[in-house]
Amino acid sequence: MICFNPNFLFFGVLLVAGIGYIVYKPFPNDAAEPWKQTFVSSLVRMITLMSKIGATVGVSSKINITRFMVSAQKYLYQGNPNVKVWREEFDGVTVRISKPVTLDQSKLTPAIIYIHGGGWVVLDTDSYAHLTDTISLESEVVVVSIEYRLAPEHLYPVPLDDCVKASKFFLKNARQYGVDGNRIGIAGDSAGGNLAMSVALKLSEEAGSPKLAAQGLIYPVLQGINFLLPSYIQHSNGPAFITGDTMAEYFLSYMIGDWKYQSHFLTNNHTSPAVKQSEYARYVSHELLPDQFQAILEDDYGDNYGDEDVSKKLERYLLDSNFAPLMATDIALGKLPPTCLVTANFDVLRDDGFLLETRLKRIGREVTHQYYPGYEHGFLMHLVMYDGSLPAVQKFCKCMVNYMQS
Repeated sequence: MICFNPNFLFFGVLLVAGIGYIVYKPFPNDAAEPWKQTFVSSLVRMITLMSKIGATVGVSSKINITRFMVSAQKYLYQGNPNVKVWREEFDGVTVRISKPVTLDQSKLTPAIIYIHGGGWVVLDTDSYAHLTDTISLESEVVVVSIEYRLAPEHLYPVPLDDCVKASKFFLKNARQYGVDGNRIGIAGDSAGGNLAMSVALKLSEEAGSPKLAAQGLIYPVLQGINFLLPSYIQHSNGPAFITGDTMAEYFLSYMIGDWKYQSHFLTNNHTSPAVKQSEYARYVSHELLPDQFQAILEDDYGDNYGDEDVSKKLERYLLDSNFAPLMATDIALGKLPPTCLVTANFDVLRDDGFLLETRLKRIGREVTHQYYPGYEHGFLMHLVMYDGSLPAVQKFCKCMVNYMQS
């Protein structure tokens, strides 16, 4: 017979309750599904807090603990009998391929290259299997998910280089996978959206490189020089699990593998006055945003401040369009394929998407923006995993397919 120490049980319950109280940040009533959204975001924040505690007491690094804990979600999905799945190596990079079993094998089909999110540091193609298999089925296309190497073990540009190599290989060898090389799009969410747009930019600039038919950017990370956009001011402390602190940590993990400049980001002290007065700053100006978001700004943030020393260490990354795609010139953006853009209101990255939409439209590039005011960062995967709800995924898939067919 197993005996439980009542004191141990009491303090265990107290600890869990205490952590739950600390991370609990309810969504407002105008959210799409407040209770469900609160539960999911609180769960992610609890993982983050427990990872910090584990690292403090010496269990392992915070990132490795987080990786271990979030890896559990991949076991919630047991596969779909309507999708054939296999793995291959594309120029040394592992990919996971999804293909609907009902596809006509006698015809070449479109395809989507998908790059998963996770702040460049966590998650993998198995964690995204439910979403990518769903996209494959709903779009009736082949989906190639790239298993790029993660930071901070592999700093920029290694993750991007992996994605570029795998994408080029697939574009050049599409026919052997039953795919029409002229109808391949690229997509990704969050950090994966960053990588997807960076791949599209690189391929569009390289002479002789195969071209993409469309790009799909789902609440993408597009810039790191302005952490005082309305969406950061409004949502930097929740209720969604991606906060200003989280984004600063992710950026630094991808850049230099060190978080010592994290606090500088939150006040825009990580860029110098020269950067704030440059053309790069105008690419991410709040003046490019809809009036409804500008109303959130209460202070007039000047451009005569910033830590010169920190800026010198970081700006070579932050101003690099391969690292931060919104730093691309209008000429470079003009070479991109049509864009399917998805954003959510409860997200510090919301305004990154709106900035891109404004800039693309000003230069006459085609963009379809699907904005979800009631939802949060990561909602597309959460809906598929926990609700089985597909309308938002179907809408995104329709956009991608329409662009790839045209």
